[in-house]
Amino acid sequence: MKPSRLSLLVVGAAALAVAVAGCKGQSPDQGPRPLASVSAAASPAADELPPGEVLAAAQAKSKAENQKFVFNMSGDRSSMTGKGASDVANHRASASMEINAAGQKLTTETIQIGDELWLRYVGLSTLPKQWMHVKISQLKATSLIRKSLEDPSSMSELLRSAFAVKKSGERGFEGTVDMTKSPTATPQMVAALGDEAKAVPFRVTLDDQGRISVMTIDLSRIGKTAGVTTMKAEFFGYGEPVQVQAPAPADVVEMPANLIAAL
Repeated sequence: MKPSRLSLLVVGAAALAVAVAGCKGQSPDQGPRPLASVSAAASPAADELPPGEVLAAAQAKSKAENQKFVFNMSGDRSSMTGKGASDVANHRASASMEINAAGQKLTTETIQIGDELWLRYVGLSTLPKQWMHVKISQLKATSLIRKSLEDPSSMSELLRSAFAVKKSGERGFEGTVDMTKSPTATPQMVAALGDEAKAVPFRVTLDDQGRISVMTIDLSRIGKTAGVTTMKAEFFGYGEPVQVQAPAPADVVEMPANLIAAL
């Protein structure tokens, strides 16, 4: 079975969507700041720090806790909605999404427990209807799925490129981000997005505990071809228990080797 171009497109979209789970920034006059260099506990009061450092500390705090999220990408011709949850300490996560594009409706589901991964795609006749099982360690180091799963908050890797970060309201921050720096970006995607993708507006709002609450990315300039204009993610349930269970064995098949190679 050879994966179709559409199936790979869905996999890529899934990787991008799963990547939405946090953010880190930098002050306008500095290069990307490693997360480890920004400690919320050891830092001065938030109002004394550059906005980018406050945002980085917020991401560090958010990433350390269990969390749930919902997201959507919307536009005049395409849309994507989804939800997920992550148990940080036990390396368990689940996510599901629905994609409407090119007159088709596709749904994807992902479950991770340690090194075990199960994926199910509904709406693609070229793929099994059951859950497909694969070990994450079987995926190539360059795999889009693996890159997103190795860091449930891999959106933070994209937002390492954030610049011109500034305060916007009591708990808000805004700036621009270089989408070509996304961990799930491919050379083909970078070429298709063009130079405008190097300065895409984003906004982040923190909750009353200084954690990421809402993040939006304005795709209106670079998403015209795909028919999407906005990407928004909301995060909640910090610190709450997360239940993730493996699919029933009777509903599982091993992922085909050629699909593993394509991912």
